[in-house]
Amino acid sequence: MDDKLKDPWTETWRRRAVTIPLFCLLAVLLLGLSPLVVLLGLAVAPFEKRRLAKLRFMVFLGGYFIGEALFLLLAGLQWLLLGAWTAAGKARLSRATESLANAWGRVLFRLGKLSFDIQISVAGLEALEQPGPLIVLLRHASLGDTPLGPVYLGHHFGFRLRYVVKRELINDPVFDVIGSRLGSCFVRRGSKDGGREVEAVCRQLKDLSPRDAIILYPEGTRFSEQKRQQVMDKLRRHSPALAARAAQLHHVLPPQMGGPVELLCRNPGADVVICQHVGYEVASSFRDLVDGRAVHQRIEVLFRRIPYAEIPTEREAVTMWLMDEWQQLDDWVAERKPSVIVPSLPELPAVELGHAAKS
Repeated sequence: MDDKLKDPWTETWRRRAVTIPLFCLLAVLLLGLSPLVVLLGLAVAPFEKRRLAKLRFMVFLGGYFIGEALFLLLAGLQWLLLGAWTAAGKARLSRATESLANAWGRVLFRLGKLSFDIQISVAGLEALEQPGPLIVLLRHASLGDTPLGPVYLGHHFGFRLRYVVKRELINDPVFDVIGSRLGSCFVRRGSKDGGREVEAVCRQLKDLSPRDAIILYPEGTRFSEQKRQQVMDKLRRHSPALAARAAQLHHVLPPQMGGPVELLCRNPGADVVICQHVGYEVASSFRDLVDGRAVHQRIEVLFRRIPYAEIPTEREAVTMWLMDEWQQLDDWVAERKPSVIVPSLPELPAVELGHAAKS
């Protein structure tokens, strides 16, 4: 990433001086208190709607913070042992960081599956068999869908991932350290200098190789009905025509029209892969995880690849193309949502299920 777009090193280490010790302290506390946590989880289990929901959540939380501490240690050892202060060492560190990032994604993926007894089926992996470069557009519905990129594109198919993520993730020390080494773009949502943020996103297109895949979430945030209404209200004020189109989306948020559209307009030749899924939306917040909404949930994931030759390049055409693809995604979610989610969570609000069935 351009040095002008990076945080000053003083700001970076001021932040890390807080987040790294805090996360390590939480890891030690959760590990030390684990016997008590297990006893309390077992004690409250008979009174829960989903038995052992609190204990499952604490197992996940403990695994997450302990994993953070261990991977921070590994990241530090990589820097030291590979001689990252030299030119050759920086190249070695870059390659090693790719593996470390994919390993952390796999740990989170397995931790979520085991903690909440989640079943995941994946289709369309043949879309990832051919080399890139790729622009990967992921539906964002939950904390749980973030490992899909490193697990499938990174680990299974060997792509080097370039992340475009919200700025708030920089407060996660592992993603801060690893993401920064990989040249990730941390977007400031609602920035007064939107042009600067768009340029930062588009800089991920620089020097793309067949091994590279840019990972971004066009919706900008996790789906909820409240967020959907907020986005629709904004669109009605600023773009009534686009709002009328976006009003047809009921299960996904309309894609952002800044960075994602500009990235596609400047695309030098990368195919687009859309990662769509259904089932993750039951755990869109930590409260959902605490309440056990993800327990025994089934997840369906599909990868679709669109060749570069089929993607328009002019802004208006790109905007309509992206809306068409998101409409197709919305229809796919609507078709599967009742059968995927209802058996696992029959106590979901009737209005939500009714809306899904009508869509």
